[in-house]
Amino acid sequence: MNSPVGAIHGEKVVSTAGVALLVGLCIFLPSATFPLEYHNDEPSKVLQIQTETRNLCHPVLMLDIADAIIRLRGVRDEPQKIAETGRTLSGLYSAGTAALLAAAVTATRGSLAGLAAAVFFLISPETFEISNYFKEDALHLFTLSLLGLCVALRPRHSVRGVSWFPMLSGLALGLAISSKYYTWGLLPAVVILVYTSSKRHRLGAVALALAVALGFTAALHLPWLWRGSPLQDELKLELVHLFHGHYGVGIQAPHTLYVENLLQKVSWIALPLVFWSVGLLTRRGKASLFLIILTFVYLVAISFLPKYSERYLHPVLLAVQTAAGCGLADMARYKGWFGVSLSLIVALLALIGCGFDHIALRQRFQRDDRAELAVWISNNLPDSARFAIDAQALMQAHFPDRVIISPEFLPEAGSIENLRLLGVTHVIVVKDRHHRYTDLPDAAAKSLDPVSKHRRDRYLEYFREGKQLWASPCQNPKPLRPGLSLIAINEPSPN
Repeated sequence: MNSPVGAIHGEKVVSTAGVALLVGLCIFLPSATFPLEYHNDEPSKVLQIQTETRNLCHPVLMLDIADAIIRLRGVRDEPQKIAETGRTLSGLYSAGTAALLAAAVTATRGSLAGLAAAVFFLISPETFEISNYFKEDALHLFTLSLLGLCVALRPRHSVRGVSWFPMLSGLALGLAISSKYYTWGLLPAVVILVYTSSKRHRLGAVALALAVALGFTAALHLPWLWRGSPLQDELKLELVHLFHGHYGVGIQAPHTLYVENLLQKVSWIALPLVFWSVGLLTRRGKASLFLIILTFVYLVAISFLPKYSERYLHPVLLAVQTAAGCGLADMARYKGWFGVSLSLIVALLALIGCGFDHIALRQRFQRDDRAELAVWISNNLPDSARFAIDAQALMQAHFPDRVIISPEFLPEAGSIENLRLLGVTHVIVVKDRHHRYTDLPDAAAKSLDPVSKHRRDRYLEYFREGKQLWASPCQNPKPLRPGLSLIAINEPSPN
């Protein structure tokens, strides 16, 4: 990825980016409109915007941009519209990421590679999903792509002999840090790139990049710290999550879990492209090898953390999609018509494989398991049925007078016998909550802390002693398909 930028016409870079942006806007807009309560994090973000506060747990950059747009729209008093505005911004960020990715790869590897990388990113089901949530993931990929574009264009970052690369890379790094705080880990990588890319005054260039990155980050966060944002409490909470997992069971996650998840997300046809591309990239210069090393180090690092989340794979997926696009272009250049024909077949299979997954996910965004369960209950259970639910089930909107209790984790309400004494006839549990406990093998469960062990035992009791009447799978998008199970634990009286 080190080929001279001068050989690539600027018009190609701009036109390729423009095509990717236009296609991205068509794919990602309009965004989803499901109730904001369905998503675990969106209510907190909406509250911060409405109360003009920041908890510094959610990235400030995302909230500040959304806050500015919401002020322009005049919808600060409408929580649902605030959430939908945030989702629309996520769609715009993803379209922008496709454009930046196309521009960066086109500048270094040609327009075919740029378009191919953008297409792999655009058709990814994971990209579509994060584009429909009011979360920081789409913005984070946008800032990472911006940093990548700065690196790709660094030979041109000069005016009258003065290099702009240190300043631009520092600004891009500041944006990336403010969109996802673990991006601090890229600081040494940017320092190395700035130092090796500067022909003179190398230490001064590094100092300038650091000053811009740290200055931007400080300027964005200090106003909220002065207003009394609870930085210390939030840092403590994040450290607890980091080393113990969100629910006290993350420490049991095997180190290979992220790799296994990555292999599931990358289609079987894209994986050969990645290996093909890696073999070629390693012979094309230091920048390509640097990208591979960074991706590998990041993947290893998150694999040894107990705080497991599929979202942490998104930067790795972005690197894989970039490599796959470059590999497809290299394949097309291999031995004339043979390479072209082979690349067309591979591209078609990749489009079909990823396209089906993308379409299936898009269709699942049109479903609502809670509404479907409510219809089933209305048609099959008497009005005397009374429910105890995991809070995430959110069935109060459908049966406000029939939900007796709804703690965050239903086991907090006690055993089946205790629930029967309260008049409960059915429980509704959410697999997106209980799988962290119920999926653990007995051997691993022996090392659980008392609270986690209690939750596991109670959830298993509900399934063992009750009768499951209705269930839906737990699958993405989990806000709409969290995996609900309706379990009868007592006979309701007839109407």
